[in-house]
Amino acid sequence: MAGRKETVIKMAKELSVLCDVPVALVCAVGGAVEVWESEEGVLDRYRALPPEVRATRAHTHRGYLERELRARRAKLAKVREEGAFKSWGRDALSGIITAEEAPALLESIDAAIAAATARQEALALLDGGGLHLQHEVFCDFFG
Repeated sequence: MAGRKETVIKMAKELSVLCDVPVALVCAVGGAVEVWESEEGVLDRYRALPPEVRATRAHTHRGYLERELRARRAKLAKVREEGAFKSWGRDALSGIITAEEAPALLESIDAAIAAATARQEALALLDGGGLHLQHEVFCDFFG
């Protein structure tokens, strides 16, 4: 654990120098707590801030993960709302394949997937799970 702590302290020093900001690092390992400050009094100045100001300046791993999760959920909601292939448009395959030809194409794709899965299983590359592809995209265009 000492090696990790030294690495984190080194990164905190680099952050302090490169960004010209005061940095305080608190490491809690087991029951021991160690504090490192890039300059004297950084942690005391932070503790002296009112709680509402401190809350806006806190950068925790949990806070980072919560922000990332919100952003990813928003992106997923947008994709679900718009549809993954909405930008293709209804006529994206126009002139390439007709609605009558689509079922034959799907059967051909299914056969190719089954053959590839059988080859992979024969080579012990799969644990029996196979490939999981869906036909929803084509069905949406011709449905």
